[in-house]
Amino acid sequence: MLRRHSQRSDYAALAARQVMEARSPRPHSSYWIWLLLVLLGFMALVAVIVKDYRRVGADDANMENAVLAAQTFVKQNLGPGVVPHFAPRNWTKVDRVGEQYVVSGWVEAAPKVGFASLAYDYTCTVFRNLDGAWYPSNIDLRPQ
Repeated sequence: MLRRHSQRSDYAALAARQVMEARSPRPHSSYWIWLLLVLLGFMALVAVIVKDYRRVGADDANMENAVLAAQTFVKQNLGPGVVPHFAPRNWTKVDRVGEQYVVSGWVEAAPKVGFASLAYDYTCTVFRNLDGAWYPSNIDLRPQ
């Protein structure tokens, strides 16, 4: 004898299945694609940050050397008998333009004897020659 299921129990089973699927939906394939794209974007961002961090670390030493070289050339340009007092390093701006460094800041030049000191804004462009020594390509001193 065949047992007949009632339509009512079939509808109840279907409704129960729909409720369970609504409670715990399975991610669609587009979800996985978006997740993959977000992860790839995050990994690319991390790679760029690490690359720039390494480059900046190498440039920091060159920038510090460029500042010291520029201050030496400004001191030479002020002439003998003048004691320069340069701005703190965090007030000195350094920009890299190709293989050259443009250093800008201010200096207070006080003569060893006599007159009052004078303040100057300076911009000095320096570069490294093949022998590794620093050379100026432009020095601009302007009284404040």
